[in-house]
Amino acid sequence: MHFGTIGQFQMISGRGQIAPQSEVAAPDAGESVAFHATDGSAARTSTTLAADPDPINTAALAAAKLAVAEQKAWIEDNFRRTSGDLLAALPESDRAQLQALVDDGKLTWDDINAGLDARIKQATDGLLTEQASALNKMPASWQASQDAWSAYQSWNAAARDGKAAIYARYGEKFAEVMANDPGPTEGTDTDPKALAKLLAREGVLDRYRQAMDQDIAALEQRLGAQPSRPTALPVGFNPFEMAKFEARLTPTETVAAAKLDAAGFTGSAALGDALSRLAGEIAENIAKTLDR
Repeated sequence: MHFGTIGQFQMISGRGQIAPQSEVAAPDAGESVAFHATDGSAARTSTTLAADPDPINTAALAAAKLAVAEQKAWIEDNFRRTSGDLLAALPESDRAQLQALVDDGKLTWDDINAGLDARIKQATDGLLTEQASALNKMPASWQASQDAWSAYQSWNAAARDGKAAIYARYGEKFAEVMANDPGPTEGTDTDPKALAKLLAREGVLDRYRQAMDQDIAALEQRLGAQPSRPTALPVGFNPFEMAKFEARLTPTETVAAAKLDAAGFTGSAALGDALSRLAGEIAENIAKTLDR
């Protein structure tokens, strides 16, 4: 499963809500949790738990959770840049100009912060668009996992659909034989002609069965050996696509950016340099992620 939808990204990036978990900790291996009927408290007992019926899937889900956690940490640490990062890089003249806008009542600091966030996103989006040919791809390890699952699923689908078509084709032939020659229902144990007719029909059906088996064998030969079931789920996202999504302005940022422009704040050359640096950091972090 590939986490490429917006909803999945919102969960990974902390923009979605996860249902609260029970306050009782999950039991360790070899333990079970018993709830007292009187007060509802929980106690642990050292009973042996049943063996995991699907250890491969359990391991894959654990790997998926770990990958999600790693992705969230990557977004937080290496992708997001805010007005605080930008203000720290501005010279005193720019900060004084912004403070004057606040003092004059033209803007609030909330407006300024949202407006600067918007400028960072605009600079980032522009730079990523320029570098799309180099950055718009999946990290190597995630792509390999996804390719393995695609091969496994494609083989299974081809085998399933191919056999279904063969069974359907010969099923029609079997039905046609039975409809045209249902055969005697009585007398086959005493009437040689009736028995011969029944055996002739069964001979036709047997030839169809042999032909069907040959078609299935030919299908299996064309498909080759079934790929091994991957042990790791293809969890991951295209960091470039998610970066482009993250660089979209919120309604608040759109309004604040317009206010900042209308107030006449252009900033010094240092502002442009700082925006380029912050956007460049994001692009560099995406490039590093592609080598995973």
